[in-house]
Amino acid sequence: MERSLLTKTKELLLVDAEVLPEIYRKFIRAEELLSCHLAGSVSDACRRAGISRTAFYKYRGKVIRIE
Repeated sequence: MERSLLTKTKELLLVDAEVLPEIYRKFIRAEELLSCHLAGSVSDACRRAGISRTAFYKYRGKVIRIE
């Protein structure tokens, strides 16, 4: 599918988590820690999940777990 350089559209993909790099699973873990109030801050959630805050903010709003 060819996209115009002038039109920026969002493309969503459904991908089996097994084939994704580990960073995505760690990001989801950090999000879960925050939503369940098991971490008091983003820094705490990132530390517990084993990712940097930079990675957390890079993927926030872009990686979403669908159950």
